Amino acid sequence: MPPVGGSVAWLDCRVLPETHTQQAYDTFFIAVVAVWADERAFRDGRWHLDQAPEALRPTHHLGGGVFTVSGPTATARMMPARGQ
Repeated sequence: MPPVGGSVAWLDCRVLPETHTQQAYDTFFIAVVAVWADERAFRDGRWHLDQAPEALRPTHHLGGGVFTVSGPTATARMMPARGQ
């Protein structure tokens, strides 16, 4: 069960000690120690957000007060190398 109800996924992390970087750049390095994802949204090693219930589709902050919710997906296919 996720630690926050309604979460689609969570990462349990620990901060790696990197004092200079933290003080100079306000940046932290972390190590992931545990993960969890709702199988309705993540299975077989990838996200299936377009098939997940709407309540599990994450909201993404795009900057400048703009947000979007995950929607339909598209799959890219490999292009043949030039000259083939």
